[in-house]
Amino acid sequence: MQTKWVGWLVGFMLTTAGAGCDDEGGAQGGEGGERATGGDGGAGGGAGGAPCTQVAASKETVILENQYGTLEGTLLLPESCGPAPVAVILSGSGSGLRDGGTPRSYRLLAEALLAQGIGSLRYDDHGVGGSVTAAPGAVEDFTFDLEVADAAGWVTQLRTDERVGDIVFAGHSQGSLTAILASRLASVDGLVSLAGAGRPAGQLLREQLADQLTTEQLAELEAALLKLEAGELAGALTPPLNQILPEDVQPYLISWLTFDPQVEIATVEAPTLLVQGEVDIQVSVADAELLHEGLPSAELVLIADMCHALKTSTAAPVSQKKCYQDSSIPLAEDLVPAIASFVSKLP
Repeated sequence: MQTKWVGWLVGFMLTTAGAGCDDEGGAQGGEGGERATGGDGGAGGGAGGAPCTQVAASKETVILENQYGTLEGTLLLPESCGPAPVAVILSGSGSGLRDGGTPRSYRLLAEALLAQGIGSLRYDDHGVGGSVTAAPGAVEDFTFDLEVADAAGWVTQLRTDERVGDIVFAGHSQGSLTAILASRLASVDGLVSLAGAGRPAGQLLREQLADQLTTEQLAELEAALLKLEAGELAGALTPPLNQILPEDVQPYLISWLTFDPQVEIATVEAPTLLVQGEVDIQVSVADAELLHEGLPSAELVLIADMCHALKTSTAAPVSQKKCYQDSSIPLAEDLVPAIASFVSKLP
């Protein structure tokens, strides 16, 4: 079950704009030829200038138990002399599968990071793919806190693996906020925000839907959001708002709408990189600048030709459509070098 409700919103917005977006595609479950592990360590590297132990490259299916069941992910580790840095990739809204849905952006990112000597862990969100059992039984029991706890749990488990060195959250879109909050529960060595919003979700919703709805629908939306932001259920809404703010997902919305990313990021203690595409039609450069204002010590990188799916694009609608729907479109050229440079400078 897809819990990240904004995926429905994005699909609604882009479909009405003629761009289309299908985040339910992509590989599900584990990939063949991998070694299953619960995160126990292999051979570790030396420290303090001592000769290191060579660590072989590996691709493994890994599991993590949460309070409901089992999460499943893919751990890629490069061949290295000692422990290797690992990026924990946190998905954005509507992209609950480990590969990143139809664009397969997370798989491409993981493979590109591997070529730079950086490992990665990407996983299916609770309720989808290989993590179907890790979700509550009722939709009403889904909360944003569960996503945050899952992310922190992966870090805690990776710390037990002697092959793993620095651990970095790489949170995409909504995953940026997940990374910020999870870093309070499990200490990380770095945090990368990829196209993360800098404003509360309610504000983004109002702006994104301003040109999509009628005056009457906007009034109904405003009334519903005010209730949700106050911690109250909005109840059943008329179409299309019943798809944007589904009644059974409203408890989840209440648990998420309270957060202001600009305020929350100020508490991050780890070195932080903010990456934002200039042709992103969902999250703007202004959002990245708000995050930077919240954490002035963060490094800010703007990529001229990167869309929200982290791929090469222009602002033209046809290019944006391909960005979301065509898995063959490459990642923006400057994305991985920016992350690799950041990781290489970690203390």
